[in-house]
Amino acid sequence: VIGVYRIPVEMFLNGYILYKDIWAPIVEATLNLGLSIILGIKFGLIGVVLGTTVSLLIIPCIWRPIFLFREGFKISIRRYVFQVFTYLITLLLAYFLIRLIVNSSIMFHNDSFLFFFINAFIIFVFSVVIYGTLIYAISNDMRSVVGKGITLMQLKLKR
Repeated sequence: VIGVYRIPVEMFLNGYILYKDIWAPIVEATLNLGLSIILGIKFGLIGVVLGTTVSLLIIPCIWRPIFLFREGFKISIRRYVFQVFTYLITLLLAYFLIRLIVNSSIMFHNDSFLFFFINAFIIFVFSVVIYGTLIYAISNDMRSVVGKGITLMQLKLKR
């Protein structure tokens, strides 16, 4: 999930040739190592994972986007932050709706591989439909992509 935010930011930073924050990987590694050791001593393996997660959230998911918007795009980061929180809230809403469906009687008991795969397929279909519908409802970009896809299919069918 962190890569979803990290990779596009890194691509834009490279595209804008923004290398002024060469200290960021050093801070990230120091945070990762320090927090992993401290939290690892206190909480064990969970602490190590938590230390790594915190270091990944602070530098790549918080600092690098701020740096990109300020130095590269030269615009406020508010729109980006609003969109990220909107998508996260949408994802949580979709998760709870899917959990509601999964906990209903629509699912089979996982007493064989066949039923496991049937359940996985049901969850997949509901996930795509629910999350896709929610994203379509809140995102102009998603509506634009769907509209272009429909137009493309109509052109292909006319030939």
